[in-house]
Amino acid sequence: MANELFHEPGILPIQMKSLELKKRCEICFTFGMPTNEDYSSKVKISDLVHSSSSGCPTCRLIYNAWLSSRKLASLLGDEKDIHEQEICFFGWGFTAEAKWEGNCTFTRFFITPECRHPALTYLPTSRGYRTIADMSQVQILKGWLNDCLSHPGCAEKWKPTLLPTRVIDVGSENKEPRLYLSRTEETGRYVALSYCWGGKYFIRTTKSTISMRMQNIPLSDFPRTLKEAIIVVRLLGYQYLWIDSLCIIQDDASDWEVESGRMADIYRDAVLTFAASEVVDCDGALLFPDPKGDSKRGGWVIDYQPVTVAALIVDEEGRETKMHTQTEMHGCPPMIRTPPSGFQHRNPCASDQLHWITGTWPLQRRGWTHQEQLLSTRIAHFTKAEIVWECGSAIRCECLRLDDEAGATSDRWDLTKSLQNEILVERFDGWRRMLGSYLLRRLTYPTDRLPALSGLAKRMQSTGGGQYLAGLWRDDIFHELLWHGTPPMAFRTDSKYRGPSWSWASSDEIISHDNLRPYITGSDGVLVTVASEFVDARCEPEGKDLTGRVRSGYIILHGPVFTIQTGQLKQVASTTWEFYLQETASSLGYVSPASSVSLGVALPYEGLPGDTIFHLLLIGETLQHGRGLVLQFKGKDIFERIGTFTTWGLRVLEVIRGAQKRTVKII
Repeated sequence: MANELFHEPGILPIQMKSLELKKRCEICFTFGMPTNEDYSSKVKISDLVHSSSSGCPTCRLIYNAWLSSRKLASLLGDEKDIHEQEICFFGWGFTAEAKWEGNCTFTRFFITPECRHPALTYLPTSRGYRTIADMSQVQILKGWLNDCLSHPGCAEKWKPTLLPTRVIDVGSENKEPRLYLSRTEETGRYVALSYCWGGKYFIRTTKSTISMRMQNIPLSDFPRTLKEAIIVVRLLGYQYLWIDSLCIIQDDASDWEVESGRMADIYRDAVLTFAASEVVDCDGALLFPDPKGDSKRGGWVIDYQPVTVAALIVDEEGRETKMHTQTEMHGCPPMIRTPPSGFQHRNPCASDQLHWITGTWPLQRRGWTHQEQLLSTRIAHFTKAEIVWECGSAIRCECLRLDDEAGATSDRWDLTKSLQNEILVERFDGWRRMLGSYLLRRLTYPTDRLPALSGLAKRMQSTGGGQYLAGLWRDDIFHELLWHGTPPMAFRTDSKYRGPSWSWASSDEIISHDNLRPYITGSDGVLVTVASEFVDARCEPEGKDLTGRVRSGYIILHGPVFTIQTGQLKQVASTTWEFYLQETASSLGYVSPASSVSLGVALPYEGLPGDTIFHLLLIGETLQHGRGLVLQFKGKDIFERIGTFTTWGLRVLEVIRGAQKRTVKII
């Protein structure tokens, strides 16, 4: 019943041999081809009929499929007018749009994925259109997962992989879950969980509980989020679930460092990641059932437009491929569904969910979950209203709105792909964009700023990112040293070492997307010339994770250093000062507002002696400004970065550009 296809008596599918379909005429050769236009081709029905009768098998296939689907949907209309109708064939999903007398219909064409023929590559496979009204969330997930396996870019990521060091064996109805220690080189498939920590019933693995956890963990001991995740994993047919609080020994610093450093592999290799998007802690529901306790999706009433088998295509070996069609009137989706009361569709894959805090779900605000979701191959976002599916090739949702939106894309996957771009400029630009969203998120421990990004750093390094320096990349060092945030600088709230002063990890700043990424082609943020030279850099890791916490670090640069005193500065904001170049005209002194330097520094102005010295190291120049670092002398040619500066006007830039060059070591 779940995959039943409906036929109206008297409408039979046409039968064709796949070899015939290799022939394409001037009418149909563009069908399904992606273009820069909104559609791949446009044709009148009369032309399609003429080509079909002239012997083009592909035109005959498409015309008969379109005609039978419209008959089934009782949308044929006046036979006299039908040949004057115009069909636009869209590349996405191969959908035909027909318009007449102010009306509009959409007909979708798709084929069964298990018997795909090279001659039909322009047709998409079935996207798992559901044909029963009481389909459970698990059935929907299974359908999406099976559909994902037909995506060329996703299928290759389906093979069994090395299991993490520990996973939760989810057990069964007759067997309690337990913590399982995998064997060396053991492979398998597992699901990973991305969620918010905390709650009254939150549990974790410690040195004192690990032995007990490996024997069994009663399902009743799990908080609700984790318990429901285990149940769904069982129903999906998988044995293992990775949960960080239980699979990492939380009071063992060495184990925590090693396992957290493997995040890139753990989330990449998981067959699916569950994202508990709308719960604030582990006591919240992963699944949101009907308030009456109905285990089915609460409140959904679904009725379906009929789906027809429009053609049976047989290949050389006798295997049969079914071509399906489904027609709908404009404004009516392929499934007529009535959502629960108060339902509101939201897309967790959109850019506003990826980059901004305001209005986002609890999971999107947590720092650690950023890399979890960017590293995952497939994600099922569990929300109060519905489940939203996201993989490298598709986005789906229960209400089907994302299925209907041709332009529905995943900003998260676009960003992940940019981190692996072969063009270095694009790759580093993607890294800075990623930081802009990551640093908006919250971390319980500020010292986790680098560890919570370690997996992504490893992923980028594995694709040729180069030397990694406490959150910055050697091959993009001059752009990345110029980070600044909102407010321009922020004062540290603790004294524990997080990283060298030139790394954003040392700061409490929230670095906004725009401030961090002014390096757009044609903008004034691009350094067109570099004034300093890179000499050396080194970061000493705190432990075994080479992209995690650091114990110390330095960078040595050689460039023009201009020295000023705080008495020469004018405070214009709490952390922003300005220096005006004063020149002599005859016996009169004047200050030119067009020749100034704007400094953003992480030092309070109040209480600083007027003879405090700042050193301005010119890093490079954009089309209009000089950009550089504000340094404070610590002794023996050692400095700390306390901010950045921007010059305004050519004269002051010339003065700083002509300053004596020095070799400075910044710690």
